[in-house]
Parts: sequence; C-alpha cells; structure tokens
Amino acid sequence: MDYTAAHKIALEKFQQASLKEIEEYSRYPIHGDQVLVEFIGQKLAIKYPTGEFYNQNNPEEDIPLGTQVLILHYLVNRSSAMELDELISYKELP
Repeated sequence: MDYTAAHKIALEKFQQASLKEIEEYSRYPIHGDQVLVEFIGQKLAIKYPTGEFYNQNNPEEDIPLGTQVLILHYLVNRSSAMELDELISYKELP
C-alpha cells in the first residue's frame, strides 16, 4: 500500500506543531529535538522538525511508512489526554 500522500500530510502537521504542543497532547517525553516514543516494544526517536524516525533498539532498521504515518498523526492529535486512574477493557473504549 502506498502511504506517501498520507505521510506528507502527517509530516506537515507534525512540522506545524511545536515540541511543547506535541509533548502536551501526546504525553511522550521530549529530549532535545527528538520525541521519544515506545511503540509495540520498540523505542523510537522522531527528530523534530524533519520527522526522521530512528529505532533506538536497532538503528539499522527502517520504520515502515505506515507506522510513521500512524505515529505522526497520534503525536499531533489536538485532544488532551485524560487520565482517570482506572483500567478499562478494550470493549469499553469509546
């Protein structure tokens, strides 16, 4: 599947957001000019503002474009995270 157009849109939104906004809305830590993300057991760093992905566990491994699109969209989602201090099942998600 070709994710090139979706990646372009997600990257533009990522570049329009500030690191402070990305940290506030995604709740992922910022280290210098990188957003640090844990995704399915992988520790990833996304360089800001270029959107370059690095797998910290395996620097030689390329991150699939579909995965990059998913993460970039998540990072720039404009809704604040809510923590309720309670666990819910997948079935209970809105």
